Amino acid sequence: MQIPFDSGVLHRTPPEIWLSIFERATFVPHAFDTDEANPFDNTGIPILFDNLVEERLKASLSAKRSLILVCKLWRELATPLLYQAVIARDNNSLRSLNDALGWHSSASRKLRVRRFDLLRWPADQTLLAADVLGDLFRQLPDLEILHLATYRYYTSAHLDGHDHTRPFDTDEADSLIDTLLAAPVCTTLRKCIIGPSVIHKRQSNVLLSRCTQLCCLFVFADLRQPFREALWQVIPTQSLLTCMSVEHREMHLADLSRDPNPLVPSLRHIHLRLFTLWNGRGVDAVAFLRVQGACLRTVQIDMCGYSGTLKQCLPLFAEHCPNLTHLIFIVDHRTKKNFPLQFTYLPPTVTHLGIYIQDGVYTQDNGGPERTLCEYLQRLHECFEHQDMTLSAVPGVIRRLNPSTEEQWACLRGDAELLARYAALPVPPHCRLEDDQGRDLMSLLHNLGQSQGNLPSGS
Repeated sequence: MQIPFDSGVLHRTPPEIWLSIFERATFVPHAFDTDEANPFDNTGIPILFDNLVEERLKASLSAKRSLILVCKLWRELATPLLYQAVIARDNNSLRSLNDALGWHSSASRKLRVRRFDLLRWPADQTLLAADVLGDLFRQLPDLEILHLATYRYYTSAHLDGHDHTRPFDTDEADSLIDTLLAAPVCTTLRKCIIGPSVIHKRQSNVLLSRCTQLCCLFVFADLRQPFREALWQVIPTQSLLTCMSVEHREMHLADLSRDPNPLVPSLRHIHLRLFTLWNGRGVDAVAFLRVQGACLRTVQIDMCGYSGTLKQCLPLFAEHCPNLTHLIFIVDHRTKKNFPLQFTYLPPTVTHLGIYIQDGVYTQDNGGPERTLCEYLQRLHECFEHQDMTLSAVPGVIRRLNPSTEEQWACLRGDAELLARYAALPVPPHCRLEDDQGRDLMSLLHNLGQSQGNLPSGS
C-alpha cells in the first residue's frame, strides 16, 4: 500500500532540521581530514593513496544532486553542501565546474569549496586545460584539500576490461602546480596529494615553501632534476607538516645531520618506498631519519614492486627512531621476498603493525578482489607458522588496513577448510589481530565458523 505524502511537511519543518538531515545523509568519513593520517589513532582512516574516500565522495555527490532537484527550498539548502567537495574527471567537467562557480559568484551566492579532486584524465583526451584550471583556482579561496590523480593503480576498468584513463604527464603536472602556486589558494591549502606523475624538484620545493599551511603532503611521484640543474629537495624548518612522503633520494640534509633539533617538530608520520632505502640508494633518507627520527611515531613502508629486503632497512628505524610505535607495510600481490615476515626484524619499540595490500591491476592474479581477505590471512598464517611464537618481538596489535567487504567474507564462508585453518591461527597470547575498524579478527573468524557449523562452540 502506498503511503500518501504530505507535501506541506517540506515547508513546516524548520530549514535547520533539513540541513542537519542532509549533512548526515551525505557525510563521508575522513573526506575533510587535513591532519596526520594515522589509522591507529583514528580507526578506519584510509591509507593516503587509497581511493575509498574518493568513491564515497562520488556517491555523496550523486545524492546531493538529487536533493537539489526536489524543490526550491531543498535546492537552497543543499547547494552549499554540493560544492563542499568537487570533482573533475576531464576537461568538459573542469569547464562546467568553473562556469558553475562563476555563475553562483555572479548571483552573490557564497560557496565554500573545501576539497577538489582531479581524477585521472581520459586516455584519448587532449592535455589538461591549464587556463580553465587557473580560473577555477582563483574561485577557490577556501580550498583546504587537493587530490591529483591520487591512486597509482586504476581499479575501475571499463566494460572491456581495460583502463581508459591516464595520469598527468610531466608537462601537465608542471603546469598544474605552477597554476596552483600562482593562485591565492596556496595560502589556504592544508593537504595535498599528488600522484602518479613526474614533477620538478623546483616545484616541490616551492610547494613546500609557499603553501605555509600544509599539514600533509603526499607525492607519489618521481622528482625530476633538469639537465645541469643542481637542485635538492628542501623541507622548510618552520613547516606545519604532520604527515609527508619521503620518496626522493636527494634531500640534501647531510649538512643538518649534526643539528640536535628535529627538522620539523610537528612531523610524526612519514611514508617512504623501500626503493629509497636499499641497495645504496638511501643515503639522504638516512640523513633525514638521523635528523627527524626522534619525532617519528608512524612510518609507512611501501614495498610494492621492489625486491629489496626489510632486513636491510628496518635496523635504520631501530637506530634513529626511538619513539616509533606504529609501522605499516604496504604490499602488492608481487611482494613475496619479505614474506613470511620475520618479526625479529622489527624495531623493539613497535607496538602496532599494519598491513595494507594494494589492489589494482595485480588483483586478478589472485582470483579477484573477493580473495584479498583470504590472501591476507594466508600471509599471516605463513608468518606465524615459520617462527617461534614465544618471541616478544611480535607486536601487541596487528591490523589489516584494507576494509573487509561482504564479498570477501562470503568467499571465506564458502571454504570451510580455509575458514577452520585461519580460525586456528597460532596467535601469541599478547597479540591481538584486528580488522580495519579495530575489531578482534580472531573473534570474527570464530563467530563465522560457529555460524557455519565449521567450528565447535567455545573453540
